[in-house]
Amino acid sequence: METNRKTTYAISIHSALGPKKGILCLDIQEHDLSGKLSILGFTTTFSGGKASHNNYIFPCTLKTATGIIAGNIHLLEEEGTLHGMAETAKGCLAITGKRCDS
Repeated sequence: METNRKTTYAISIHSALGPKKGILCLDIQEHDLSGKLSILGFTTTFSGGKASHNNYIFPCTLKTATGIIAGNIHLLEEEGTLHGMAETAKGCLAITGKRCDS
């Protein structure tokens, strides 16, 4: 497995109002993780995350029409498919996605 790579995913965050589609770009340098999340018409950059094997954990601020929601995102990648959770003060949201690049 490469220790330095950039990967883009088409994702959906699943909420009570239905799935919201977006793009997640991950930049992995050894075990350090940074990137950007574009969803709900907003783009948020993040750093300070960790990558271990195919597990990704990073802090993120989701910008929404009703305000800012801070939390942590936990993801697992299996054969180009992502699944995981966004843990926020307003509850947990399921996340799914597919790798866009190879």
